[in-house]
Amino acid sequence: MGRVRGGDALHGRVQRARDLSHHPAPRPLLRDRDQRDLADRAPHLQPNGRIKELAFYYLVLAYFALVLLIAGRLEHTKLGYCFKAIRDDEEGAQSLGIHTRVYKVIARCFTAGIYAVGGAIFGMWALSVFPDQVFDINWGIVPTIAVVLGGIGRLWGPVVGCLILVPLSQLISTYLGTGPLAGRGIDLVVYGLLIMIVAAARPQGLLSLPWRRWLGGDPTARAASPAEPP
Repeated sequence: MGRVRGGDALHGRVQRARDLSHHPAPRPLLRDRDQRDLADRAPHLQPNGRIKELAFYYLVLAYFALVLLIAGRLEHTKLGYCFKAIRDDEEGAQSLGIHTRVYKVIARCFTAGIYAVGGAIFGMWALSVFPDQVFDINWGIVPTIAVVLGGIGRLWGPVVGCLILVPLSQLISTYLGTGPLAGRGIDLVVYGLLIMIVAAARPQGLLSLPWRRWLGGDPTARAASPAEPP
């Protein structure tokens, strides 16, 4: 609780860097604890083979849809407007009477709950969870890059970012994960180059591009454009 209270006094990029650095912190603390497989602890509610894979696939898909639904509804509530006000201008939100530290704690609780349910599903599927596995730095870096790549502050931004990063990570593992480049952190280098390109060329993310005008034509954009001279 002290770490959360102290961290909520930070702002902007400093706070985001602090959050990212905290992800691998518990790994050395939990490494020497009991690391038995979950197979002897978790309830055996799932069958084996293809039925198990399909069951967990649809379970994760349903949970993903539920999280998107909650986030979409939350965006148009008083709580969501306060979140966006703090994100855009924290000092301005404070001047309007918004208790920013309280809303930051609420946002962290939402995030922790979503991560906890997802982690429980992952543990039931894998039946073995170890600190070196779940507190790997990639688990904190990849979601952050996905948000920046797709578009910060957009509901579908992280989804678009993941649709690009996950196939990219598989290609990197397939073609660059063997031979002399194995274990060299090539994936992190590629992620870093990608985020630098996006930050320099399109800081608002890929969803800020005029996709509607490119794909099917946007009548609103055409109506807003000045009339051509005769």
